[in-house]
Amino acid sequence: MLRSLWSGVSGMQAHQIALDVESNNIANVNTSGFKYARADFSTMVSQTRRAATIPYGGYGGMNDFSIGLGTGIETTTKVFEQGSLQNTDRKGDLALSGKGLFVVSNNGGYSNMYTRDGAFMFDAVGNLVNTSGFIVQGWVRDLSKLNCACGSDSLNRVDSTGPAGNITIDPRLTIPAKKTGVVTGNINLTSGSKTENIGCPSPLDSTSANNYIAGGLDRIYDTTDKQHEIPQDMGVMFNDAGEAMRLQEGQGVWISYQTATTQPISLGGNIQAGAVTTTVTINGQTITWTNDPTANGSSHLLAAQRAINNHKDKTGVEAIIQGNNLILQNKNQLDGDGSNKNIRASGFDNGIFQGGGFGPNNTGSALVTTAFEYRYSKQTTPSLDDGQFRSTEDLRTLMQHDANRVKSFGGDSGAYQAAAAAAGVNPGRIPDNYSGSTYSVKVTLNGTGQFVVNNQDDGIRASAAAAPGTLTNPEFDSLNIFVSAFNDANNTTNVLFKNQMKAMNTGVLVEGGQVTTTAGLRMATFAQTVDIYDSLGNKHQFTMQFQKEGDSEWSFRIIVPEPAELIGSTAQRPNILEGGSVTFGENGELLGVNPSTIQFKPNTGASFPQNIELDFGKGGGFDGLTSTARESQAQKVNGDGYASGVLKDYYFDRTGTMIGNFDNGINLALAQVAVATFANYEGLQESGSNLYAESANSGRATIGAAGTGGRADIEASKLEMSNADLSRGLTQLIVVQRGFQANSKSVTTADQVLNTLLGLKQ
Repeated sequence: MLRSLWSGVSGMQAHQIALDVESNNIANVNTSGFKYARADFSTMVSQTRRAATIPYGGYGGMNDFSIGLGTGIETTTKVFEQGSLQNTDRKGDLALSGKGLFVVSNNGGYSNMYTRDGAFMFDAVGNLVNTSGFIVQGWVRDLSKLNCACGSDSLNRVDSTGPAGNITIDPRLTIPAKKTGVVTGNINLTSGSKTENIGCPSPLDSTSANNYIAGGLDRIYDTTDKQHEIPQDMGVMFNDAGEAMRLQEGQGVWISYQTATTQPISLGGNIQAGAVTTTVTINGQTITWTNDPTANGSSHLLAAQRAINNHKDKTGVEAIIQGNNLILQNKNQLDGDGSNKNIRASGFDNGIFQGGGFGPNNTGSALVTTAFEYRYSKQTTPSLDDGQFRSTEDLRTLMQHDANRVKSFGGDSGAYQAAAAAAGVNPGRIPDNYSGSTYSVKVTLNGTGQFVVNNQDDGIRASAAAAPGTLTNPEFDSLNIFVSAFNDANNTTNVLFKNQMKAMNTGVLVEGGQVTTTAGLRMATFAQTVDIYDSLGNKHQFTMQFQKEGDSEWSFRIIVPEPAELIGSTAQRPNILEGGSVTFGENGELLGVNPSTIQFKPNTGASFPQNIELDFGKGGGFDGLTSTARESQAQKVNGDGYASGVLKDYYFDRTGTMIGNFDNGINLALAQVAVATFANYEGLQESGSNLYAESANSGRATIGAAGTGGRADIEASKLEMSNADLSRGLTQLIVVQRGFQANSKSVTTADQVLNTLLGLKQ
């Protein structure tokens, strides 16, 4: 009887504990990060009267005979299920989404406590603390490594490999300046046939390409200094509309500087009897006509004129009658391969014409050259002998030489050859001032990309016509210039190049300083400026100017404002580094950048030399500099330096990293909150103030960064709500209450039975 009494008492005691547990759950229904507990009932030791038996001797087995002695609370289990997240709009509030607990300490990390309550704030000295004043543990950036020379220090990452400690951020924090060590970015330098990023080629004077243009304009930087002459490949030139001319091997133009005109051809005095057939050759075409002996002399000229002019569309040569003379001329205005250019005539020595009287030596043949071919070639070293050019300087030199040749000797090849022999030089290299005075035709490339032909006054004037069979005068005052197309071996014409050059066509370019110009040549260019910083935080503009030099090659130069200098630049321009090159593969991939490191001298009192790496991607890749048909453009071109700054604000990201926002525009990771995981969360020991401590059954804490090793992510400006369910808790209260009442009935029933037993004695 006493057993049942004490069983009821144990049941009442156990339900009283369960009531305490559920009441605590309900009381903490609004406690951030609270994990509800559950009272786990278990039976007490039973009194065994007879043990169970096995089947034996025909009898079956029998169960044991035991009497339970009541119930008790074996454990209170903490349920670590995820609670709902609540927005708080408060920067210091953090919530864990997943497994883990925040780490806090009140003794500098000597011993730690753990919590799911992320209601944190900064105290007066910059400690990140919870509501009980415990300092949050984690990792703090070592600001002394911000200027790490190896460049391995990341702005958005804190080193979490060391032991965790107090998170303390000085509210007056100022970060030092970081000097720029690396410039990175994605830049495409166009390989397309159309671009809006064009600039003028280097101006060229009529003297050596290694000289300076007096008073010339620096096309890129300083308009007051002299510009060094740089010959540039004509094969990568664009027209002034930004269209690539793409000169191919053998393509070019004819340029005529004067109409090709022969000396007058006079009728001979002894015309043969009977019809006379005459055959001549002009520019490779055989021309035949028959003279009527009964007609007067002019009819002989008319017959010759008619026959020659019938072939004009093939020879380009037209016959003109002046009195009793026949004159051949070619205006050199037809496109072609050269068979219709100039005058190459023979066969005028058959006695019909006076003494054969054609040409200075009465040879009956003539060679008059006033139009010259200019052919683009990458394979052959250009020379004045064959009209081949590659660079702007090659073409300028050829034009100047040929224009002076025509002006000095007309188209008379014989006089030209004689002059060369007298000078003792190769005919292709007769000095431009052979006439004995300063050369009279000057060709330059001006600052706007135009070839300029200047017919200067040399003090020599043309005299009256000389006798037939001789040069009229060794000096031709005016030029009439006409450009026509020169077809390559495939009979194709580069129309864009022809049109650019045709702009200088002029009827009469009189002597005395009159000029004519081509249209403007352009080069594909691209410029990008990035701010760099020295060790004192002074900002400098670092300008990279790219210019297309070949099908797969660009040059670049770098400019910094004075008084800063670039090591390796010239003494005349110490702030400009010339000679950089970038090469690309056939798919537009980067092959190499040279130089890849720039040495910068700020001249502000900051440290120097300051090495700046140009990190524009890996060789063979497309992750930096490329050259595709897309327009030239730059993306994300930045330097890794910055000026000093004062902390203005902060926020936390999903890894628990505190990002500080500074007034210099830099966002810098300052600290990272640690997260601890345990083998058995239910084994943690509650310590009040929403804190847990390690216990023998929880296992040791494993501390690391959020989002790693199975640890929870961190949600900023949120708090985790209690996972206690009020409806479940109230229902459980009813169950516990009924259990308590039922056990109380066991006690009263046992009491009544005892009273009955006591009454038997009476």
